[in-house]
Amino acid sequence: MVRLVGAFGARGVPAHPLRPAELVERLDAAPPAAVLLRVPSGGPRDALDPLLAPARDGRPATWIDPPASVARAHDKAALARRLVEAGLPTPPTALVTRDDPHAADELPGERLVVKPPTGSAGRGVTLGLPRDAALRGARAYAELTGAALVQTRLDGTVDRRVLLVGGEVVAAMERRPGATGRGSVHYGGSPRAWSPDPGQAELARAAARAAGLEVAGVDLLEDAGRDVVLEVNTCPGFAAIERATGADVAGALADLVLRRAGVGPRRAGRLTPRSAGGSGVR
Repeated sequence: MVRLVGAFGARGVPAHPLRPAELVERLDAAPPAAVLLRVPSGGPRDALDPLLAPARDGRPATWIDPPASVARAHDKAALARRLVEAGLPTPPTALVTRDDPHAADELPGERLVVKPPTGSAGRGVTLGLPRDAALRGARAYAELTGAALVQTRLDGTVDRRVLLVGGEVVAAMERRPGATGRGSVHYGGSPRAWSPDPGQAELARAAARAAGLEVAGVDLLEDAGRDVVLEVNTCPGFAAIERATGADVAGALADLVLRRAGVGPRRAGRLTPRSAGGSGVR
């Protein structure tokens, strides 16, 4: 967040981090020119509710990304269905619930991945359990919490993150798994710069479009000679990818917001509008 606020400051434009409830107050009082919505999956389920009221439609002038799109993308099971409907390659996936405890019984593979249906940074994910243990664990988790997402464990060992801003690739990295077997930097994965080929870049863009997101971290895995979409993250962290690649992700985000808000750099003590719009960015 410090990097992002600093990127706006370097462009002479005020930016203010706000929680959803605080943002509602601002929307009711003086709507900002644009809102860059960064709400990670796995937080309180009602975190976005204040922003989803019909009365909020059209305010502020520009959302990046809209609350409804972010809320939909937080539902990993529904997102997996949208990716499949868009014709994109994904791991075989099933949602185990209290009402349907055997939903994953027909998934292929001898090892499965069990994860919560919302969440980020790999929290709560159990990798590569033997099939019977994974299914028992998913049923137990669903009984306790309501649902568990189960996927076939793929054979690929190197996962890749493509970070998109405004639908364009601004940075990409490979993440080699650490001692935990996970590629996530939060769990000891080793990131390094990586350049997607045109097909991989288009696959990432297609996944973001299917999720309805302009800003997204798309995780790809090479499996059996093809690239598979593992995740589409609505609030991708960018500290690790900036360190690995040298890309200025924070600056790209700030520039996108300013373009969409119709606001230019601050000159001579005032904001220069590029087109009709508001007077600030939040």
